[in-house]
Amino acid sequence: MTKLQTTIDDTHLIKGQFGDIKFGPWGIECSDKDGFISLTDQTRNAHFDNGIWHLPTGRLKIALHTRQVDTSRITIAASFTALDDIALQDAVIRLIFDKAAIKSGIINDQVFAHTNSDKYRLFPTKQAQLIGTSGHRITVTLTASNGADRFDPY
Repeated sequence: MTKLQTTIDDTHLIKGQFGDIKFGPWGIECSDKDGFISLTDQTRNAHFDNGIWHLPTGRLKIALHTRQVDTSRITIAASFTALDDIALQDAVIRLIFDKAAIKSGIINDQVFAHTNSDKYRLFPTKQAQLIGTSGHRITVTLTASNGADRFDPY
């Protein structure tokens, strides 16, 4: 049986592997009309000070909790708390997988071959799968969401 391996530091997934599929780091991203926050990439017009993110239009407290719950599952949860009246345009959990071992993905029962492009596939769904070149499968499932009546849960 294939064992899930992870490195998690202070509730943030740094790296992991399941079969031939490597992944990480995982984090969050969000933006207002003028700024961008990312835990895994470059921020733009934003800064972090004393546990609070500052965007051009307001402040946010962001929490990310990741843990390996058993030999085959990881849970990840994020919360975005506005400290000012701020209009977020986007707020997501960002999962990064190494494309070298990805053969295809399945979304809404449609199979998409990996073509080494940056084309995003956006569908209203609560589950997606990645199929590794050696046949290992990673399933990502949305189990709960609360978009404060502003964001759809996908």
